[in-house]
Amino acid sequence: MPRATYRERIKNVLCVLAQNDQETIPYAQFLERVETSMLLDLMVMHRGVDGLIRKAILCERCAHRIKFVSKLDGSIDLTLTPSGSKYFKNYGIVCLHHEDLRVLEKFTSRQLRKETRILNRVLENIHNVLLENGTQAFTPSCIEDIPAAVARVVQKMRSLGETNTELTSILAEERSVERATRAIQRDDHADD
Repeated sequence: MPRATYRERIKNVLCVLAQNDQETIPYAQFLERVETSMLLDLMVMHRGVDGLIRKAILCERCAHRIKFVSKLDGSIDLTLTPSGSKYFKNYGIVCLHHEDLRVLEKFTSRQLRKETRILNRVLENIHNVLLENGTQAFTPSCIEDIPAAVARVVQKMRSLGETNTELTSILAEERSVERATRAIQRDDHADD
């Protein structure tokens, strides 16, 4: 399994804070939690790690999900903003309907089961298509891997499209050279 990026690690720690309704944490303690998550993954700590962690934290600050609050004793607290708290409480959760819609509240359990069966059939069909038409590199092992597999297929299709365009232009150039060569040969034979 690939290692989490620094930004994903930051988000995971912030997600745990939000889900535990902990809006504020001392910055030093927050850094300890991030470094602990790295050590648990057996990552080697090097000089540049602090800068990469700071850069990932600044991305969240620029997104207005966190803010830094200086205290009188000189220490700094990292605080989740209201939008950040909402974002991290729902981080990683897929919502099929807009959260303001009350559609799901009005569904009966029978209707929910029906919607679930429909979605499962759609996902199974996508999975089967990928299994039938994909190579081993694009075949998802389970339904949860479908988004990544589709992203790989789309990227490969883009790459193949670019390659096709390049090859088509090369072929067109070679055909024009071939036509020009035939025309010159005809002119030489006509002069004889």
